[in-house]
Amino acid sequence: MSRIGYFRTSLFFSVIFHLLLIFLAFSVTLEPKCYISFSPVYRVNLVELPKPKPKAKPKSKQKMVKKGASKAKKTRKVAKVRTTSKKVAKKKKAKIKLLRTKVKTKTIAKKVVSLKKAKVKAKKVRREDIEPAIVEKKIKEIAKKVEEKIKKEELKQEVAQLAEEIKKGASGGVIGEYVNHKPTGTEISPEFQMYYMDVWEKIKAKWVLPTFMLKRKQVLEAIVVIKIDRQGKIVKKTFEKHSGNPLFDQSVSEAIDKASPLPPLPPDYTQPYHEIGIRFRWAGTRKEVG
Repeated sequence: MSRIGYFRTSLFFSVIFHLLLIFLAFSVTLEPKCYISFSPVYRVNLVELPKPKPKAKPKSKQKMVKKGASKAKKTRKVAKVRTTSKKVAKKKKAKIKLLRTKVKTKTIAKKVVSLKKAKVKAKKVRREDIEPAIVEKKIKEIAKKVEEKIKKEELKQEVAQLAEEIKKGASGGVIGEYVNHKPTGTEISPEFQMYYMDVWEKIKAKWVLPTFMLKRKQVLEAIVVIKIDRQGKIVKKTFEKHSGNPLFDQSVSEAIDKASPLPPLPPDYTQPYHEIGIRFRWAGTRKEVG
């Protein structure tokens, strides 16, 4: 056989085989199925199922609208009640305030009336009773002022007397030139005499004696040597003689310190420094007190 004949025969048999398979498949599906079972038999009593409840019919729109309107009316009524209660409370508060203000005004009016009555009573007091009291007060005030003025004048007079007594009792002056804390004994030129007078006047102006020294009669004397540069500045200060009274010596030392700088040295003087001795003396004029 040739190849073409073999191919044709095989194709023919395959078509027939496929057709048989399709036929068998359709025939099997169309026939009714029969099942044989050998299970036991059971009896069942059939009971009627409960009938389902009928569904609630949807409420009509009119009913819904009526319910909404009723609810709105209720809310309106509640709001009206609330507003009316608030108004009533406000009215009550206003009435209470008015009552309080009336009470206050009444009390104030009573006080004003009482004050007016008191003023009227005070005005009714006789002038004869008032004027003497005023005159007495004024007299007392004038007397106090006069006493104060007298006391001030007396104090001024006493201070002036003390100052005069101090001036009378206080004395001193420049002794002359010193060298190594010893007087030279040389004659003083007219130029230096004028200079010493200026020095003493400046120191004396700053000398303040303690007032207790006026209570008794006593004589005190102190000598101080000072070293002056050409500009008048006091470079050195030493006590050649103490008075024996520390307060008197302290007043002397303070006077010298306060007077510095002194007038400058005369221009003809060629030395850089100049030493002079100054005497401070107090001769009390009063006797012991007590």
